[in-house]
Amino acid sequence: MKVCHPWRSVTLNHKRHIQFLKSFPWLLLTAGEEEDQRYFFIPSENRACRLNLPEARGCHCWGSPNGWLVTLGFDQQFHLLNPLTRKRLPLPPLSTFKDRNFTASKPGTNRMFCVRKASVFTDDENPQFLVVYLIIGEFQKCAFARPGDTTWTVVGKSDLLIDVINFNGKLYAVKNGGHIRVCDDPNGPHPTLIHFAALPDVVMGTERFYLVELGGELHLVVRTSDRTQTDIPPYEFHHYVKTSYFEVFKLDLSTLKWDELETLGDYALFVGSNTTFALKASHYPDQCKAGCIYFTDDYDEAYGKLVGDDMGIYNLEADTFELLYKGDDILSRFSPPVWITPKPF
Repeated sequence: MKVCHPWRSVTLNHKRHIQFLKSFPWLLLTAGEEEDQRYFFIPSENRACRLNLPEARGCHCWGSPNGWLVTLGFDQQFHLLNPLTRKRLPLPPLSTFKDRNFTASKPGTNRMFCVRKASVFTDDENPQFLVVYLIIGEFQKCAFARPGDTTWTVVGKSDLLIDVINFNGKLYAVKNGGHIRVCDDPNGPHPTLIHFAALPDVVMGTERFYLVELGGELHLVVRTSDRTQTDIPPYEFHHYVKTSYFEVFKLDLSTLKWDELETLGDYALFVGSNTTFALKASHYPDQCKAGCIYFTDDYDEAYGKLVGDDMGIYNLEADTFELLYKGDDILSRFSPPVWITPKPF
């Protein structure tokens, strides 16, 4: 394994816990996937560290802004895992979601390809409330569960989704090549998505989409990619796709009209296969780049080739890219790097 920064172990104690109460997001790297230690890059300090985390050994992981990783192991078990405290909460196993593409004879294949995205949402007034949304299966359906549930609840009419968000007590979803859908009562007995709004007129529908709350309003992030050449042989490389630019649109919930943003102002966005989230850069002085989108590779590769290379920092107003992290330890056949904001609870 080649790395670009010296690895340093993090020893957690009470003083460390205080330090992480308002931490800038970390990047969980793919290095150490099959080891008891997992490796993290801390952009605000331009350094990497390692944590003893045997609970994540061999797991496909998805990050979140609220301190939790969603993990899926070869045993087909989902968990919520706090990488600082190593606290782990059980979620329903993969076997409770029925899909004809899943086969118990190939658990590794299930782990790599069954979940397109996992998002974790909580209640600001009740941090103990947690709900995990998956985009899962052959038809990219939405399923959700809370810690301790025995089965995943499948949301009706949720085929071909790309991203979901729990916003103002409602579930919003963006459909592949389609439109925005909403479920007014995701806690009801039969949660079902219905049509809510069309995509912005200038959007083709073939891009990648992310839903995010920004300043108390619902926004759509559009990621456009181009096919490019690479020096790495195609068989070993993941794909020929590189992000070319982003667009961000705000939805007026009363008129259902979209307004394109020319700048993010004080905000920074974090997108990838993790929960999509925004931060105020002024809350992280000298750490966070305002007006930028921090992105990781989430291209849907169906053949188990390497993923992880398409990542960086994009300035929306200037239309410029900046290197985020580079090293062989971002490439994986299991899961690409993901964002997580560490919290010591």
